[in-house]
Amino acid sequence: MATQRLRKLAHLAGQWVLITDERDDVEAQSVICSEEADGFPHDRIKSQWGFGRRITQITFADKTWIVCMESKKSEKIGEEVKDQKITFSDDVPEDEVKRAWRDGERIVVFEPLINGKWVVVSEKVSGPVVGQSLVFSTDPLPSKDVQQLWKDDKKVLTMSFLPSTWVMVAEKGGGGQAYTANSDWPEAKIDARRAEGMGISALAYNTTDEAWAMVFDNNIKNQVVRMSKDFPEDILKQEVGVSRYGKRFY
Repeated sequence: MATQRLRKLAHLAGQWVLITDERDDVEAQSVICSEEADGFPHDRIKSQWGFGRRITQITFADKTWIVCMESKKSEKIGEEVKDQKITFSDDVPEDEVKRAWRDGERIVVFEPLINGKWVVVSEKVSGPVVGQSLVFSTDPLPSKDVQQLWKDDKKVLTMSFLPSTWVMVAEKGGGGQAYTANSDWPEAKIDARRAEGMGISALAYNTTDEAWAMVFDNNIKNQVVRMSKDFPEDILKQEVGVSRYGKRFY
């Protein structure tokens, strides 16, 4: 039986959102938590790169840096990751994204952070980067933009929100996605999509208009979504295949 693996860990609408699902392609995962006073955990990330784990998510919440990393079974176990790059910026880092694309790098993380910074994580791919794009929307919800991406045969890879603007990274390969938006947490819609064999792959919360937007993908098995006021440390320790690593937590 496949193990429940971490897909998303975020602090949205004043709560922690922990999303896990069954994934049999993951070898190992780590979550690094570093308190703001200790700075961004570059050294611990480099150590995890040494174990062959790649960054899948970076966020800043509750005065803490959170970095999620994982290795895949299809990759050579323990082979050092040398091709990921992390860039921070005080402004929207469009130039860094364009630089990455020119150098044959795919964008993995493109995220505005609540401390006013932006973070970009890119990594080398074997062929040219084709079809990735950035989408910025000042609409209350990004519904029209998501629909246009699908018409352009693209899918949503990441979604986030900063005051007044939705930010998405999309890439080639449309089809197999669904979308919903709601002022309340859409529990019934999440359950309905789960029954169809789908799960949340990207989500964000509009803090200005107090509305949720989320994208679902096909072939996500037995997804579990948990929300809590407190950091879900016990769940990550007991129920998710995440290895210990870091000062405060993993």
